[in-house]
Amino acid sequence: MFPSLRIALPDDVELLLQFMRAYYEFDRHVFRSDEARAALLSLVKDRSLGKAWLIFSDDQAAATSFSLGYSLEFPRARCIH
Repeated sequence: MFPSLRIALPDDVELLLQFMRAYYEFDRHVFRSDEARAALLSLVKDRSLGKAWLIFSDDQAAATSFSLGYSLEFPRARCIH
């Protein structure tokens, strides 16, 4: 089956957090779930900040991708375009 993707919605935040937590553990970053949840909610609710994508394989979420003008690691920082 070919992979599929869709833009993440607010209901996907917990799933996105799982991917984010795994990445932070792999890269040995400190993961603060409350801050990460708030940043992700801001991102998926306001598309002017960027987009979060979920990538599916066989109807299972397999990966994420982000196009950002917004920092998830530094949620108070916003990139200037």
